[in-house]
Amino acid sequence: GIFTSVVRQLRKNLPLHAIQVPIRWRPVRVVTKRFVAACHRAGIAVHVWVVNEQDQMEWLLEMGVDGLVTDNGDGLARVLGARGQWPQRL
Repeated sequence: GIFTSVVRQLRKNLPLHAIQVPIRWRPVRVVTKRFVAACHRAGIAVHVWVVNEQDQMEWLLEMGVDGLVTDNGDGLARVLGARGQWPQRL
């Protein structure tokens, strides 16, 4: 709805190709299925930071986020490996 319209308008005025956000900002949950879908409809990738727990990584990847910022590289490699996405091949 309105969020998609706002994001599209922002993208017209800025060279916005990706957005990097936390899961939560104080009491507000930023990353939701609706948020991710609206960003994708507007052509914007969603990167989430800082995600160190493997269960959160799995949940976010299932939600469709495009990138994760983490201090737990081994954990992310395990999660991606279980999904057949690691190691990455060019």
